[in-house]
Amino acid sequence: MSVPALPLAVPAELIFLETPAGRIACYHAEPEPEHAAGDLPLLLVHSVNAAPSVAEVAPLFAHYRKIRHVLALDLPG
Repeated sequence: MSVPALPLAVPAELIFLETPAGRIACYHAEPEPEHAAGDLPLLLVHSVNAAPSVAEVAPLFAHYRKIRHVLALDLPG
């Protein structure tokens, strides 16, 4: 029996980073072409509590993805 996949926390490309601590999910979005200047990427990290998720930073992700390169880590736990 297979377990259905959860929906994405934010509508963006999902990549996985292999680290010494294990595999970490990271959502990635590039800005719209007219805003693709050389700005540094924005890294969003959710809080650490009983039910952490990238969904906590979804409004910030949605706003900044239009004008900046955005990464949002989805830490395990």
